[in-house]
Amino acid sequence: RALVVPVFLSAVTVLCGVPQAFALEPLIASQARIIGDEARTRIVLDFAEEPEFDVHYLDSPARIVVDFPAVNFAFPASDLKPTGLFSDIRFGSMGQNSTRIVLTAKKPVQVAVAETKKGEDGAAFRFVLDTEITTKAKFAELVKTQQWQTPAPVTTAAITPGDKTARQAEFVIAVDAGHGGIDAGATGG
Repeated sequence: RALVVPVFLSAVTVLCGVPQAFALEPLIASQARIIGDEARTRIVLDFAEEPEFDVHYLDSPARIVVDFPAVNFAFPASDLKPTGLFSDIRFGSMGQNSTRIVLTAKKPVQVAVAETKKGEDGAAFRFVLDTEITTKAKFAELVKTQQWQTPAPVTTAAITPGDKTARQAEFVIAVDAGHGGIDAGATGG
C-alpha cells in the first residue's frame, strides 16, 4: 500500500503539469570531508548524481554560502566539523527544493576552486570547494560585486496630492531583510 502513494503522486505530478523541480527526489550527499589550516581549507562532498550549485559571500561575519538543489545529507554532522579557516559550519534545507551550506570564516576568505568532478569510480560525483585567506579589501569587493539572482524590475507607486491617504509628515522606510533558516546572520556587536 505504501508504494501506491508515490506512484499516485508521480502520476498527479505528470498529469497536472507540476514543474519537474517539485517532482524530483533530493540528491544524496553520502560523505563529507574537510581538511585545512589557517591559510587554506578544502571541503569535499560525494554525490551519486552531479549537483548544481551557486557560491556567494556574506559579510559581518565573513561567510561563504553554497546553495544546492534539495539534498539529503547522509553523513554525520561531525564530518564537517569546523576546521582551518572556518569557525562554524551549518547546513540544511532552505525549503522544498533548496539546500544551503554556510561556512563562517575566522578571517576574510575567497573561493579558489568550486567544481564538481567525476569520482574515481566514474559513477559518483565529487563537489570540491577550495578556499583561501584573502584581504579585507578583496573580500569586501567580492561581496559588493556578486549577483545573487537576476534583479527584479524597479517599480514605483505614486500618490496623487488629492489622495486622502497621502501624509505630509516626513517618514523613514527601514527594511530589515533579516536572516532565516540555517543562516542566523551576524550575532553580537
